Amino acid sequence: MTGQAWVDRQWGDWNVKAWEWSSLRFDNGARVNLYSFGNSLENGTAHLVGTYQKPDGSLQWFDDFTVKQNGYTKLPNGDWVSFGWSYDFPIDIEGSKHYTLVPLSNLFTKNPPIDLVNSYLNYFIEQGGQLIDDDTGKVVGLSFTESMPIQILLNGPYEVNQH
Repeated sequence: MTGQAWVDRQWGDWNVKAWEWSSLRFDNGARVNLYSFGNSLENGTAHLVGTYQKPDGSLQWFDDFTVKQNGYTKLPNGDWVSFGWSYDFPIDIEGSKHYTLVPLSNLFTKNPPIDLVNSYLNYFIEQGGQLIDDDTGKVVGLSFTESMPIQILLNGPYEVNQH
């Protein structure tokens, strides 16, 4: 059996208590990993970093991208998390600078929700989604996203990290 997979491995020399990340997997083999670290606030905004791995394996780093949360859902403990995202990139990535991630599941179609993770710090979600090129409207791959409460990340409606 062969295929692709995502391994969620934390490492590094940092003290991050809140984050939102996405892994975009294009059908042609390209990958983009995006991170928004919520408690590493610089001038009131989250620290963003992105990595673009082209199909040939070459890498390009960038940090000047925009994340827009397209919706929100309430967790059992009362916290809210973003649910659906759009990205605007400063560089061309596989023919576009604009992509949307549409969740594959509704969080609350199962009880308890299958996308929900309860850690010792708080609840958060991890889920897969479709990767859509906003310029063409076509599905160009899949994504996987982890999102923590908007109260921590300050990315809810009218917050500093909601663009």
